[in-house]
Amino acid sequence: YTVLEWVFFNVGGTGPTIGQLGHFVKFATEQVPYAIDRYRKETARLLGVLDGRLGHVQYLAGAFSIADLMNVTWARAAGRFGVDLAPYANVSRWLSEVEARPAVARALALRPA
Repeated sequence: YTVLEWVFFNVGGTGPTIGQLGHFVKFATEQVPYAIDRYRKETARLLGVLDGRLGHVQYLAGAFSIADLMNVTWARAAGRFGVDLAPYANVSRWLSEVEARPAVARALALRPA
């Protein structure tokens, strides 16, 4: 059940929110300050939730799972969309650990530049 909790956290939280932030920051044909501010603030809140959880466990569901893979993609994207990840020490640690896993590293190496 813990895995499902964090999968649904992604499906209803980090995925759509950070995805919208990315749209308005990188792809919208015009800058919409209200939208950027709204999604940046919600991204910060969600990263805070992740950071809190990761302060108590190594991985979101305790052991490495699909919940980590689903959420790590959006946490990584937040950094590319201009969100400073430095205040989220536990998220930063988690990102480094997940990215260092051999299969994840191989998958990331396939990504076009």
